[in-house]
Amino acid sequence: CLAAQRGEVPLDLRVTFVAFALEEPPVFATRYMGSRVYAKRAKKTGERIDAMICLEMVGYTCHQPGCQRYPVPLMFRKYPREGNFIGVVGNSASRGLTRSVTQAFGRNPELPVVTLTVPFSGWLLPSVRLSDHSPFWD
Repeated sequence: CLAAQRGEVPLDLRVTFVAFALEEPPVFATRYMGSRVYAKRAKKTGERIDAMICLEMVGYTCHQPGCQRYPVPLMFRKYPREGNFIGVVGNSASRGLTRSVTQAFGRNPELPVVTLTVPFSGWLLPSVRLSDHSPFWD
């Protein structure tokens, strides 16, 4: 468990593990979406959130060439054609966090890591907003 492992490393900051419900349609992006409720409440109460890491599709792999799909068809030129990697996606404001997470995963040479930093919090590429991280970008 990530929370138990996190407890083994002393930190000078608060780390909160949160599981969100209602991320899929038909409630995605509605007022009932769990991550949206949390992010709005945090903003309203002044809770300081320095980083949000969303573990999405971890454990899914596909080793067939061409099985990995992208929101923009020409992305396959830069990114893997197989779904056997960890993708780290961040907005421009979280570029430092994206870099740090990529470097941490990169310590395992057997696990390919690819990074995508999107401008304007993904509004120009809406498919990168389809998860629990997007309310924290807003």
